[in-house]
Amino acid sequence: MAAIVGGAGAIVLTIPIAAAYFRAYEGFDARPVWLPFMERALAPLLEFAPPVTVYEIYGRIYAVVFILYLPAAIHLHRQRSERSRLEAVGFVVVAGALVTTAIGVAADYWANGIGYIPSLFGLLGLAIGSTVWGLGVRRGGTVPTWWALLLIAVGPLSVLCLFLLGHVPSGPALPFAVAWFLLGWLSVTGRPTVRMSAPLTDTTLA
Repeated sequence: MAAIVGGAGAIVLTIPIAAAYFRAYEGFDARPVWLPFMERALAPLLEFAPPVTVYEIYGRIYAVVFILYLPAAIHLHRQRSERSRLEAVGFVVVAGALVTTAIGVAADYWANGIGYIPSLFGLLGLAIGSTVWGLGVRRGGTVPTWWALLLIAVGPLSVLCLFLLGHVPSGPALPFAVAWFLLGWLSVTGRPTVRMSAPLTDTTLA
């Protein structure tokens, strides 16, 4: 459930927080092509307070989502009775990156930007760690093959989303949010997501 709440929260906030950033700090970065349309479509969500205040509100809410992913990541890791070294390394990097990103993003929006650099390192860790962990769980057959491939793709997709959205942290964090929301959804709807005793070889979870 935590993965669903965290993933859904991040997905829903992605465009509003990015749009709020460009409104709050107009002229700092090039405006993306999607911004004019979204400014009109989301006007009530962007104009209820001064631009900087709106952006800070969304940012402070957004910081929470990274903590919500952590229980889901720990739960997935513990489901495996046997783990490859690749899985273990990927999990450690992702878990550490989630904590770092949560602290960095919270400090960025609650403490006048001092957490920006730590949040960048955390997001980089999420991108790299997700790809490594995805390779590990794909080889171990612990999750549906398509989800493992999505986790592997988080790294490259993070770069693409950063380019398209032009905002940190919402851009690079979007693929991670989608991946964990989908895994959480499969879990609560009763679909099989984890094989407890799969061999550490390439296999597909039916």
